[in-house]
Amino acid sequence: MYQFTKRPWLAGVALSGIFLAGSVLTPAASQAMIIHPITNPAILGAGYVAPNIFPLLSTVMTTSVETKHTQLIKLAQVAISRTNQPVIKQVSREGSTASTIVEHALSFVGAPYVFGGTTKKGFDCSGFSQYVFAESDISIPRTSYVQFASGVAVSKNNLLPGDLVFFTTYAKGASHVGIYVGGGRFVHADNPHVGVTVTSLSNSYYSSHYLGARRYF
Repeated sequence: MYQFTKRPWLAGVALSGIFLAGSVLTPAASQAMIIHPITNPAILGAGYVAPNIFPLLSTVMTTSVETKHTQLIKLAQVAISRTNQPVIKQVSREGSTASTIVEHALSFVGAPYVFGGTTKKGFDCSGFSQYVFAESDISIPRTSYVQFASGVAVSKNNLLPGDLVFFTTYAKGASHVGIYVGGGRFVHADNPHVGVTVTSLSNSYYSSHYLGARRYF
């Protein structure tokens, strides 16, 4: 087996922002691969071999010093290429689309309730959610029943602004729907006496009739 010893004249190999420099393989007395950290600050700065190189080192063949050193450099290059892979950033769910939907929905508070209504002149619950989503170029089904049968199921503890919340009210199943706006509240076209309003999910009536939630974006 071999161990690393410092040789200031060797070129460095960058690995995950840490330099593997001034090292060369020499025979080791033990049966394990020993790696000495680089402590000479004059050699590309102080550093050590990154932990993720160890699985790669295990594949190096125990041949000549020159061959082993060449293999190590190739393996280091592989590790570098892995760490340089582009990172896909996760866009926040509470981004512009959710904000637009919530703001638009809240702008209709006070609008009249009309059974079967799908316009500003009057909404029913599912006509309201469909209209608001369409303004953000998101197409959802017309009725609360089909809206509940589509989309992605979301637990009550994981609700985010813009999710649709469903209730069993005047009929069995998802007979009522609202748009979750955050803070444990939802906006919906409630009934002919109230129109579009904001209600808490902890409201005694709606909490006891809560059915589930769906996510469409």
